[in-house]
Amino acid sequence: MASLINRNEDYSDKIIYYPQWSEDMMVDIKEMPANIENVHSDNYNIMMAGSLNSGIGVPAVLALCEEMKNDAVNFIFVGGGSEEQNMRDFVKKRGLKNVRFTGRKPFADMPYYTQQADAMLLTLKKTEMKHLDIVVPARLQSYISGGKPVLAMIGSGATEIINEADCGYAVPAGDYKAMAKIIRTKVMTDKEGMVKKGINGRVYFEKHFTRNTCIDNLCKIMFDNK
Repeated sequence: MASLINRNEDYSDKIIYYPQWSEDMMVDIKEMPANIENVHSDNYNIMMAGSLNSGIGVPAVLALCEEMKNDAVNFIFVGGGSEEQNMRDFVKKRGLKNVRFTGRKPFADMPYYTQQADAMLLTLKKTEMKHLDIVVPARLQSYISGGKPVLAMIGSGATEIINEADCGYAVPAGDYKAMAKIIRTKVMTDKEGMVKKGINGRVYFEKHFTRNTCIDNLCKIMFDNK
C-alpha cells in the first residue's frame, strides 16, 4: 500500500497504518434465537454479509454462483441494498437453486448468521484505479472476527491482508473462474484446512482489529508523536 503513496517521492517517515476496527462477530451458539433464520445447509455454505450494491462487482458474483450451480456449494446473501432485487431477478431467471437471500437483517443478528457460514465471500468490482485497488472493505475485519475463512475476488490491499493472516484465498477482482477453481480444488478438498484458516483470521483480528487495540494504537500515535 505504501508503494502507491511513495510512487513519486519517499514519504515513508510520514505514513502511519491505522486500520478500521470491527465489532466482534464471534458468538457461542448453544441455541439459535427464535428470530434468526436457519440458513445452514448440508452443502458448503459460502456467505456474503452486508450491503448488496454495485461496488461488490455484482456480475462476477452472480457469474460465480451460476458457474457453481452443480457443485455442492450454497451461496447465502445476508443483507439488502440497491442491487438486491437485480440479483434476485437474475437467480430466478436462471433457475439457480444454490443461492439464497435473507434480505436486510438487524446488525445485532449478524453474528448468528456469520456463525452459520462455512466461509465468507468478499468481493469488489474490478478497477484500473490504483488507489481503489488497495481498498480494504470493512467487512473483511468483520468476517475474520467471526473466525470464518475468507474467499475473495478483490484488489491488492485486501489480498495482502488475507495472505499475511493466512485466513483464506484471494483472486483478482472479477475473476470468478479462478475463484470457482479454488473452491473446487482447495476448499472442497480440504474443509478442515479451511477451518484452520478461519482460526488464523480470528487470531489476526484479535491482534490488529479489535476496538481496544485500534484505540490504544491511536492514542499511541497521537501522544508518542508529539
